[in-house]
Amino acid sequence: MALLETRVDPQWVDYNGHMNDAEYARAFSLAVEALMDRLGLDESGRARHGYTLYTLETHLCYRREAHEGQALHLEVTLLERDAKRLHVFFEMQDDEHNLLATSEQMLMGIDSQAGRPAPSRPRWTKPSRYCPGPSPMPGRSLPADASACPRPSAERHLHRDAARSRPGGNGIPGPRSGPRGYRLSLLQRLPLRPMHRKATPPRAA
Repeated sequence: MALLETRVDPQWVDYNGHMNDAEYARAFSLAVEALMDRLGLDESGRARHGYTLYTLETHLCYRREAHEGQALHLEVTLLERDAKRLHVFFEMQDDEHNLLATSEQMLMGIDSQAGRPAPSRPRWTKPSRYCPGPSPMPGRSLPADASACPRPSAERHLHRDAARSRPGGNGIPGPRSGPRGYRLSLLQRLPLRPMHRKATPPRAA
């Protein structure tokens, strides 16, 4: 679904002469806001329903450089949903339909007053046009198999070999790939070990 059209702002360009990596995240954040508008969660809708969306997880892949003034077209595909969450896949393209970047995200519905997850208000009626019926999504992590909807064609741009290890060749397992999806719970699956600094001996007086 076409969602947002914008251009690379001059302030988004870094010392390398192209769009800074952080600004891709900004553009996808604007796309989330555009999606919220489509769902009836614009400023007035959020106030009326006492409801908003938070981003739980995101996985951003950079495919091509973008330069100052270049047109950006952002589209979204709904992969899965339940009463509280939307699992979405954004694509950023240029005027020639070249894929510039993708962002896979898990969005959580939040009761604004309680500051806690809550079933959607309004109900997810519009998303059903793009992905029929709710599907179970246990846990916080993005599911390994997006079974409710076919994966976007941009999946071919998410290299499975690169997804299995961290950039830099550390040999640390990366997100697991499923038949039609990628799991983004890398940080949740890795054992978190405290970093111990070597004790520095006191200097002689």
